[in-house]
Amino acid sequence: HRGRGVSYVVVQMVRLQGDEDTWEAGAPQNISALIRGKLVYDPRLDSTFSGTWGTGSGAHRVATPSTWAYSANPALCTADYHIDADLGAGINSARIDYNAIAFAADACDVNVAIPTATTQDRFTCNGVLSCDTDYRENIKKLLSGMAGQRRRYNGKIVIDAGVWPSASSFALNETHLIGPLTYRQAPERMERYNAIRGTYFDPSRNYKESPYLSVEDATLQTDRDDGMTLWKDLDLPMTNNEYMAQRLAFRAVEQASRTGILIFPTGYNGLDIAPGDRGSVTIAELGWSAKTVRCVGLRHVDMVGVELVLKEDDSAAYADPAEGDYGTRTAAGVIDFPGVPMPTVGVIVDPLFVMPIGQSWLVEAGSGVSVVSGGGEGGGNALELTNAASVTQAARNSRKFRTSPGEIISGETRVKKTADVSSIAVRFTYFRSDTGASLGTVDQTLVLAAAATYYTISFRQRTPTTYTLAAGIQMLGQIQVRMVPDGSGTATATFTSISATRSGTVGQPEIDRDSATEVYTIETFGSELWSAGNNWEDSVSITLDEDAYILITARCNSISGTGALWTPFVGGTDGEGSENDTPYLLVSWPFSVAAGTYDVGMRGTTSSGGGSVNDRFIEIVVVKR
Repeated sequence: HRGRGVSYVVVQMVRLQGDEDTWEAGAPQNISALIRGKLVYDPRLDSTFSGTWGTGSGAHRVATPSTWAYSANPALCTADYHIDADLGAGINSARIDYNAIAFAADACDVNVAIPTATTQDRFTCNGVLSCDTDYRENIKKLLSGMAGQRRRYNGKIVIDAGVWPSASSFALNETHLIGPLTYRQAPERMERYNAIRGTYFDPSRNYKESPYLSVEDATLQTDRDDGMTLWKDLDLPMTNNEYMAQRLAFRAVEQASRTGILIFPTGYNGLDIAPGDRGSVTIAELGWSAKTVRCVGLRHVDMVGVELVLKEDDSAAYADPAEGDYGTRTAAGVIDFPGVPMPTVGVIVDPLFVMPIGQSWLVEAGSGVSVVSGGGEGGGNALELTNAASVTQAARNSRKFRTSPGEIISGETRVKKTADVSSIAVRFTYFRSDTGASLGTVDQTLVLAAAATYYTISFRQRTPTTYTLAAGIQMLGQIQVRMVPDGSGTATATFTSISATRSGTVGQPEIDRDSATEVYTIETFGSELWSAGNNWEDSVSITLDEDAYILITARCNSISGTGALWTPFVGGTDGEGSENDTPYLLVSWPFSVAAGTYDVGMRGTTSSGGGSVNDRFIEIVVVKR
């Protein structure tokens, strides 16, 4: 097999003497590569192409792929996907309006200003499409990278970028009406939004899907939506630059303020107007004089004409943000705890807890912490650390959580420095689960520069393996965010969007839940009580005909009782259990078991007296080894 026309990579891995530890977990199975995409046709580089855009110049020919070149221009990539018969929609190139493609490609190539004192192309296309996905969904992904739209006009497929056109397509007034107007000034609340958040693919994180800095319209929140933050999710699968992602989010949130919809009944001359066309409407009754609108739909009315659906629009909704409008991250805003190597293989990524601001964070006595109502910059409630003259530090503590030596804890928060703050510190503190005594702390301090600037603080910690614990004693962890004033006066700082995740233990095998061969569930509502000296359990009997991993996920509304533990078990082997908590989510590390029959589930115990657990849901996943 020669693989002609198909890109592929050949990797040869050789085990040398002394490499036993390197290959202990087997050969890597997740090899990936960073590649450039396929060659595409550009009408601007085709000397035989001409239209209202102008005449092309170059050797490109739409019918000769050998003349094409690589490009990350989303308009060109979208057109290419339409005409690709092997990987795309397979549409005849004669049905593509390449005049519109040339205009859209120019719009995408425009250089725009970004921080700090530099520029980049307005829109690019950098992502991966799957041939298993419906081609209409893939086209939506391609269009997302340029806020684009696809429409049909005069038998052609027209692809536009999300920019303001240079000229209007139509002008309507009262003389064109053949019936009554219908106008809706604002959408229903469920359709409204005033803030945009979503994801892009971050090259600095090995092209992992990551959240970009959110964009909000504070004026719209105050004037229209009674101070509420109404979120819209905008994921950008073909975007790999955060400034570009924010630019697309700015466009989307600007659209939220142009909400007026006009139903305009007109004669058959309305068929000359296509969805996506922009023009003007003059209606004295509405006080409109050459009001700019965009056609977003039309409906044919038999023997009468058409009803045009027109939406308010203007050029400001498509303006590129000024350099100072972008949210920024600084290199100093990433806290990497020293001496904490992250594992490259053997990591289970199963979120055990997420700590939203205002819910699971506890105010430290005397810290001067207040909850700012009305929502935070990045979602959830914002927390403001205030520091009076008598307080040397203001701090916030997370709830304590179960952890194990060598486990990876990671997360991030957003902090806005306001006044008199010199630095922010993130502290991990570890405790004995039996006495609560502190085992030690790990600190890292971040010096903040300009005031009124948001910083993204990412923290990552491998729990220490040096603490000595007796058999059966577990370790608790706690994350604290501290504000350190500079001594010049009363200091304040605002935190938003705090989260943390337990991400696995070094050396543990990687478990793919999607390859599960068997899944068992136990769901029980109500309270289960057990008396002093007795245990209680929810379990199922599982027979394995070969070696396997067993992963247990359990949730309950509450656990109570002195020293109460709710513990996963497989046969006679117990995993790491919970303590008193409300509510509780547990994802066990995988049990590695040989073929045989086992009772598998969750067991409740107490150190003294009785206990209870309420409303349980348990999922048991079996993955054959």
